[in-house]
Amino acid sequence: MTPAGAPRTDNHPRTMSRSLAFALTGSLSSLAASAFCFWAWYERYLRWDFNELGRHYDPHTQVVYTTSGFVWALPAFGFLLLAAGVLLRAVWRARRTGMSRGA
Repeated sequence: MTPAGAPRTDNHPRTMSRSLAFALTGSLSSLAASAFCFWAWYERYLRWDFNELGRHYDPHTQVVYTTSGFVWALPAFGFLLLAAGVLLRAVWRARRTGMSRGA
């Protein structure tokens, strides 16, 4: 909260770069989570040929894989959309504040 008559510091370049850094950090962490989920989706679902019952038996590791591995796609795309949303919002805000300052 600013005192009466004091200038607002919302459009200060350091404040804008700090918010852009937070947005970049948030989007990179969301991209990392998305990459992990895409990897898990590939390892648990896309890699195998399932039979008509929705199962695949790997004789080397003696593991039965089922078609339930597709659920890894949901958080993968969710984190990817979140990262895109954070980046687009940061760019939109940076453009809007840059325009309001007359730059």
